[in-house]
Amino acid sequence: GRLEGLECLLRWRRPDGSIDNFSDLMAVAEETGLSIQLGRETMEAASWQLRNWHNALPHVDISISVNLTQRQFYDRDLVLQLQRTLAASGADPSRLLFEVPEGALNEGPDAAVAILQRLVDCNVRVAVDSFGSSLAPLNHLVRLPIDQIKLDPKLTVAATSTGRQQMVLESLLRLGQTLGVQVVAQGIETPEQLRALGRMGCQLGQ
Repeated sequence: GRLEGLECLLRWRRPDGSIDNFSDLMAVAEETGLSIQLGRETMEAASWQLRNWHNALPHVDISISVNLTQRQFYDRDLVLQLQRTLAASGADPSRLLFEVPEGALNEGPDAAVAILQRLVDCNVRVAVDSFGSSLAPLNHLVRLPIDQIKLDPKLTVAATSTGRQQMVLESLLRLGQTLGVQVVAQGIETPEQLRALGRMGCQLGQ
């Protein structure tokens, strides 16, 4: 295997020094608008980390994925903040990958296309997260300017099943290859799943 990139995930450091997953608090941050500020700080941290890695290891091509919540994605200052961050850090934008939840794209497809195009114009890469969790994934593949899709873990599990679920997974992998979109199997938990996905031609897993 070969390391292609890392995902930037928030963690909550408690007063006693222990570290917890932040996902349970993200819904509160999203509701209050705090997710926008957290998103900006995360984007800045990821960009500077990319620059530091490039300075220390110029021949190593590695990317960082940053998750965008629905509120962040539709924030009117998102692209401007990205442009300022890239200019200040000097990070290679092609190594920055933004993961957009599929649900956010379904919320306003026309607006989503415009936002994605502005992000792509900044030379960053875009992924659809939890791909296949709702009813319009194929429309995203054909219509949106995306580089990567991250399969919903429910689809990844189908790698070791039989019948229609496995056929759907294989079809999505072939379609991604045909369209030139990278497919990441998200939520691999067992060696059997990893081997099965490899036999299907899935090149990236998490």
